Amino acid sequence: MRKKEILRKKLKNLRSKLASSYVTSNSSKIFNTLKNLLNQLGFDSIAVYKSYNNEVLTNDIISYYLSMNKVVCLPVLKDLDNMEFHQVNVRSKMKLNKYNISEPIHCAKIDTNKIDIFIIPCLGFNKNLYRIGMGKGYYDKILENNESSTLISLAFENQFIDEDFKEIHDIRMNYIITENSILS
Repeated sequence: MRKKEILRKKLKNLRSKLASSYVTSNSSKIFNTLKNLLNQLGFDSIAVYKSYNNEVLTNDIISYYLSMNKVVCLPVLKDLDNMEFHQVNVRSKMKLNKYNISEPIHCAKIDTNKIDIFIIPCLGFNKNLYRIGMGKGYYDKILENNESSTLISLAFENQFIDEDFKEIHDIRMNYIITENSILS
């Protein structure tokens, strides 16, 4: 088994055991740090994942930036290998995809090169600002030719991995925000 697959299995197990109170309180801390960072960066559009399975919670992020009149985009799976982003609003209808993650329906597709900020989920991360995702490479594929967007991954401190696991196709984050710090 490859290094990343072993790490992914360990990290999924760790994440599945997190208490909901831990996820909720630390997600709130991460959101406050994110708001402060984004106030400094300035932006018009933001792509955010819909959290599930003890990921850093994102519903407050989505609601907040919709209320601030930002262009908010959510991922939509197109097939087994491809994802795109669609603009949402407070009335957008959602459905569950094959992974039981909510995604918008009947919303306009947005060119990913025109999105200022990407908020990207992760299972684990290291000090070099690389993340381990769920293993399908959706974000790596969609961002491989995008040099204009700021990439931010949200994670809990216990997802830190003190080793190099980078592979050739991995995309480096600009920031990783945890409940205790911002790596940049």
